[in-house]
Amino acid sequence: MLKAPVYRGNSGSPVINQSGKVIGVIYATRQSDEHGKVGLAIPIDAFHQYKE
Repeated sequence: MLKAPVYRGNSGSPVINQSGKVIGVIYATRQSDEHGKVGLAIPIDAFHQYKE
């Protein structure tokens, strides 16, 4: 989950850490009772495993 604004059309965008390294890929948003609206991302390692 990301505590950042994620909008329609952001799917496939990279999640980048403070060092500029890609650490994930955005795929959805979700409304959570506990956290509010959050962005969902798949970790980059899982992305590469699925892609292959």
